[in-house]
Amino acid sequence: TPQIVEFNAPARGGAPADALNSGSLYVPVRWHIENRNYNQQPVIEQVAMPSDEAISAPVSDLKVWLQREGTLDMRLVPVDGDTIFLRLRVIDTTSNQTLTENLISLPVVKNADQTLFDPVLPPLDAAILDHIKALYKDGQTQGNKPHSFIKVGDSNIAKDSALCNFGWGNDDLGRFADLQPTVDQFKDSFCAESASAGRSFSSVSLLDPMWATSDSCLPNEAPIDCGIREKHPSYAVLYFGVQDVDHALSPDAYHKNLTQILSALTEHGVIPILSTFPTGYTFHNDGSADRLNAIITQIASDQHLPLIDLRGSTSLYPNQGVDVDGFHMSTPPGGKTSFTGNETLYARTLYELRILEVLHQLEQNVG
Repeated sequence: TPQIVEFNAPARGGAPADALNSGSLYVPVRWHIENRNYNQQPVIEQVAMPSDEAISAPVSDLKVWLQREGTLDMRLVPVDGDTIFLRLRVIDTTSNQTLTENLISLPVVKNADQTLFDPVLPPLDAAILDHIKALYKDGQTQGNKPHSFIKVGDSNIAKDSALCNFGWGNDDLGRFADLQPTVDQFKDSFCAESASAGRSFSSVSLLDPMWATSDSCLPNEAPIDCGIREKHPSYAVLYFGVQDVDHALSPDAYHKNLTQILSALTEHGVIPILSTFPTGYTFHNDGSADRLNAIITQIASDQHLPLIDLRGSTSLYPNQGVDVDGFHMSTPPGGKTSFTGNETLYARTLYELRILEVLHQLEQNVG
């Protein structure tokens, strides 16, 4: 069975309405398909949603063989609404049957100014700084390690995913070279594994000893508690919620779980760094992700904790900042972390930039 590994339209800032309506707008489209044979052909088309009807299929000539991966410029046709939908299908040319498909989105924007975002994270406010100073001081009395953090969350940040490039030296800070000392200070944390982060982790998993699979975890010890005890970090970067959405966890239960996780961290003097999470059109497009993200935002405000609003910052990114599966942060080809423009296209690159900026600000203020 063919597998769509990548399907993306890396158009920086979305689709300007004027160019779209004039019929002169072309966007790059990138694809990568594995496990396909000679009679399985990709078809790339623009579709209307929710009807799922193809309204333009510029890459549909079955006589033209497309490589398993590549990039082309695709002309978009005008649409009603604020979102363009592109679909990649792999069809069997002998039966014309669709074997697999993926849908991605691109926002329609009024003008170029709408696509701009603050390239530098604003300073943390006084209430947050006062709180984190107290937490840090408490953590030092409990033996927490300076210049260290743990990851708390799902496969978006677990193991060798986000942030690891800084530990491997596979990065280009570009105009953010002033963050190099922060990279150097935390080099041992970026790719360190912890019991508190793993594939398919949710807020429920983090509190359930069944998910504490590390050999170093104690009997009946939850992953969050095991991670804190293992590493004695000064900080924790939190990223979870998509699995809670996928399992239809209620907002009340998510609020309770997140509050309990934060309590486990702050009671040990660990400073949490929260983040909202982006999701795509094809991933439970019922408002549930918005509701959980609103809880993250509200708790961060109520408890005076640092927050990265990744969902808000990537709403105008291709496919709302996620991969073809609808919930993993979008990543650049090759996977390198490069702050030379990719931070305006790919959610993972922006997330990595924001984490460095937050750590930089915190380190400047906790001493």
